[in-house]
Amino acid sequence: MKRISLAISVIAAFSLAGCGSSQGQETPAETGTQSQATPAAEPAAETTPLSQEEWIELCGEDGTDPENERCFEDMGEEAESDEMGIPADEVVKIGDEFRINTFDDDNTICHWDVKVTNFETVDILKGAADNPDYDGGNDLYIDATPKDGNEFVHITYEQTNRSGVPDSLDIEAQLQFGDGEIFAPLEDDYDFYTPNLTGAHDKPAGETQNNETTAMGDWVIEVPKGSEVKAIVITNIYIGDTEEYWVEVA
Repeated sequence: MKRISLAISVIAAFSLAGCGSSQGQETPAETGTQSQATPAAEPAAETTPLSQEEWIELCGEDGTDPENERCFEDMGEEAESDEMGIPADEVVKIGDEFRINTFDDDNTICHWDVKVTNFETVDILKGAADNPDYDGGNDLYIDATPKDGNEFVHITYEQTNRSGVPDSLDIEAQLQFGDGEIFAPLEDDYDFYTPNLTGAHDKPAGETQNNETTAMGDWVIEVPKGSEVKAIVITNIYIGDTEEYWVEVA
């Protein structure tokens, strides 16, 4: 499960609640009493970071326990990484479902189950490109071809709303090559091919979904032909790379 570091406004509210006003209170000088020196507080004992399993047991898998302040801290220790820099306990395979949690304006946690359904490299993407000669009577989209020496990585995925309310999820993908390089979609990949193929589905990903409904989406990334792709790196568009989900390809 992906860790989430919660920066919740409740913490700020607790801090403000501890700041009282001195209005209407008598000072030691006014009462004639002598002020007493306050003993210095002992330093707080250093706590050991929770492991992921300990955090879930203490705070619950999807939220926090407001009665325990440790639930407002980081959700356990950082995961170890393998030799390619992939977080070891966050890697899934193609076809495996994983959970993405998001927050609405009220800090309510929204749950999404996401699954990469297919990964392929192709030289032609049918119906992915805008037709520059479209006049209303011919095809709106035409086949896309890569630049010389390149090929397309075409990825399909599903996302299911488990939030209990209508919501939307916008996620995007990059690739990690075998040498560790991160490769992103650019130009036509991002602006045309990905949204055109996604929009062709009956229920396109990225639009508002009711609870327990599944939408489908596509990602297209043009890469040098023969590139060794090790993993798909998925992020929430509105959060960025602070929340990453890795799907292993090879």
